[in-house]
Amino acid sequence: MSEIIAFPRTAMQTLELEGNRLCGEGLKHMCPGLQSNSSLRMLSLTDISLLPSDADALEEFGKAIEKHPSLNDINLLRNAIGDEGGLNLSKYVAENKIITSLKVDTTLSQDIYDILCRVPSNEKKSKKKGSTKKKK
Repeated sequence: MSEIIAFPRTAMQTLELEGNRLCGEGLKHMCPGLQSNSSLRMLSLTDISLLPSDADALEEFGKAIEKHPSLNDINLLRNAIGDEGGLNLSKYVAENKIITSLKVDTTLSQDIYDILCRVPSNEKKSKKKGSTKKKK
């Protein structure tokens, strides 16, 4: 899969791998391809069986997407990435302005969740994790 993602003539903009049991090892194998890719905009890794023990795979994933030129939407919902995995990932995505949407489960600690989901510091004080505001 990594070779397909990295292939220069691949103009793939969306990759949905929802429900595939990639686990941490599969995520690691994708990373070299992601580092070479320049067209992908949306990546859905929903429910790929990531566990807290896959923290090293999330660090590799973070390194792969840290400077990705077009990837702006990443979905990691329904994965138990754990605080260590979330922290490893946050080191690489915190300053990346290209990523505008990063979805993770609310099972993370509040600080790590806020960093990953880019909750501005003025909203952190008044917002509870998982709550949403209704528009009138």
